[in-house]
Amino acid sequence: MTEFWKDGPTGNVGAPPAPTAAPALPAAAQPSDFWKPSASIGQGGTPEQQRAFADEMVRAGVMSKEAADANLRAQEVEPAPADTRGEEARQFDATFPAARPEEFNLQLGFRWRDAQPGWLNDVNRDTANFLGAMAMPASIGEALAERIFDVNAKIDAMRGPDRVLWLQENKVQLQRLLGDNAPQRLDAAIATLKDRGGPYLALVTAKGIHNDATVAANLILHSERLAARAGMK
Repeated sequence: MTEFWKDGPTGNVGAPPAPTAAPALPAAAQPSDFWKPSASIGQGGTPEQQRAFADEMVRAGVMSKEAADANLRAQEVEPAPADTRGEEARQFDATFPAARPEEFNLQLGFRWRDAQPGWLNDVNRDTANFLGAMAMPASIGEALAERIFDVNAKIDAMRGPDRVLWLQENKVQLQRLLGDNAPQRLDAAIATLKDRGGPYLALVTAKGIHNDATVAANLILHSERLAARAGMK
């Protein structure tokens, strides 16, 4: 066997071979221009992809936010607005990240024991898609969805006076939680839900959203975090 790490094959006791010139090293590779703040940033792809690429350049430290925004505008793409979340909202989002629709484990079927399985699958799927469109955390989204459906059934089963009392109590409770402007904040939250929820408006208009303080408060705070991420607040 040839001992390739020695000067020659085993047993070669002759004169050592004459030294050969070392092979020329290739010229040093020149860095590409991708890192430079040039007008090429933002070309190709959808506006969302262009913004995502520009954000990566900023996070990598190869260009400033101002330079990235200027390059996007040069490609007729409006930069994403600034994130205006407070520290508490940032910590919440870091602790409870948004879930994809398939990550929601919804068990809503037991509420309709006589329903057809196909219809129940549609309810679970549409609810999961709605929660995903809302960028809702998995555990919070699951709990809110269940409460929305439970409150709907409870309100439907109430007699007139009981329903009036329920609505009044929850209106007062919501204002205690979030202040006197809670009804206006709820209207704004529902508008955000409608914008992001797309075809899943049955959930947005559910009694459990409008008439339950727990659900309403959670959705108000969540929609305001969404707005702050987009620099709308």
